Amino acid sequence: MIRYLKPLLTEFETYLCLSAQESTIQTLEDAKRRFFYWSSSQTGKHTIARLEQTTAPPGEDIYRYEQRTQGKRTYFGRHIPDHAPPRPTDRAVWDDEAREWIP
Repeated sequence: MIRYLKPLLTEFETYLCLSAQESTIQTLEDAKRRFFYWSSSQTGKHTIARLEQTTAPPGEDIYRYEQRTQGKRTYFGRHIPDHAPPRPTDRAVWDDEAREWIP
């Protein structure tokens, strides 16, 4: 998890602000406790899974299962939305309704 600490902290901060809970953090101890509970929650676990999916080992291209067509991300000629994380495998299919990759 340390590998994803910086983006996780950004996500955690966004979560606190969007849920109007940033004023509940008064000390470092409060922040650590809240971060632990958040990272163990469904939201935190989903964020960690997404980061693991979109982060490649050094030297490996995270967009290796996609193509660029006229500056747009595609796979097999199908458009990939701008908000979509990188395609995780060569078999993944984008689900527009669920807004996620289906393995």
